[in-house]
Amino acid sequence: REAAERWRLCVEDARERSRATEELKAEVLAQAEATRVVAEYQQELREETARQREAHAEAGRKLASVEAAEEEVRKAGAKAVQSLMAEFQVLRAEAEEARKTTEQQVLAREAEQFMAISNRAGEIGSSLEEYGSQLRRAED
Repeated sequence: REAAERWRLCVEDARERSRATEELKAEVLAQAEATRVVAEYQQELREETARQREAHAEAGRKLASVEAAEEEVRKAGAKAVQSLMAEFQVLRAEAEEARKTTEQQVLAREAEQFMAISNRAGEIGSSLEEYGSQLRRAED
């Protein structure tokens, strides 16, 4: 009887150990699956992080390109303004020269007209003097 009892206890112990082993095995498999899922998730995160870094780098390159283009536009605008200012100065000088030339031409015409009037007045004066001389001679 004792041997049967021991055998029964051994069988129960073996069954308990077998059940515990199966539970441990199931837990190990579950942990392995969880580890695999975590590893996949980590890989996806690494890939997404790499994509985001590349997108960030691309955005940085595009921003640098836009900033360079803005600088070129600003420089071109400044050059255009300088060019327009220089052209304006030239036109202003030409206009001033034209004004001076026009003033000189007007003064020259007025001087010519004055000389013509003066010459005509001199002629009239000479005619009057001659007419006066003729009158005196006629009275004498």
